[in-house]
Amino acid sequence: DDETAELIVSLSEMLQYTGKDSSDQAPLSAEISWVSNYLFLMSKRYNGLFRTVLDIDEDLMDCRIPKFILQPLVENSLNHGVLAREYGKICLKIYEERERIIFELSDDGEGMDEVKIREILSQKSADKRRRSGNIHSISIENIFQRLGLIYQEDYIFEINSRPGEGTTIYISVPLEYRRNTQGGEENEERTEH
Repeated sequence: DDETAELIVSLSEMLQYTGKDSSDQAPLSAEISWVSNYLFLMSKRYNGLFRTVLDIDEDLMDCRIPKFILQPLVENSLNHGVLAREYGKICLKIYEERERIIFELSDDGEGMDEVKIREILSQKSADKRRRSGNIHSISIENIFQRLGLIYQEDYIFEINSRPGEGTTIYISVPLEYRRNTQGGEENEERTEH
């Protein structure tokens, strides 16, 4: 049937993407495709228990971002926020601000208190990372590690949340476009704004 075929195509595209390129960065368009496929599969699995709003600046689709950074955050938002309620909404907004690419992921799920936020953000420290054991912490730890490897200290990762009111994750990284080699020279492709 058509629905089964769509599920197979989404899963196949996700599997192809994971093995396609060993680079630590990818175009935003590829990451959005990965997240969209993941959300499609989860929407079928959870049969309409959540909806998704993607608000992405189309001019940024060629930007280079760390691979696999968005899907674990969306998964955490779904599993630890939205699915804890009967129905929920996840919003992913991506835009440019002052030569930086901004990712805002918000949900209207369970939210969390300041203690939990501090616990998650403490994953940035190497000592805390080594002691962490739960899956939620491992995915956040992995994101911090990759952001640090790529951007050193030049990134922002913030969590705003309150119990019962949902959570917003804010990430800001330098804006990078793919490099294009033409005539032996490396040129940066950039859309004028």
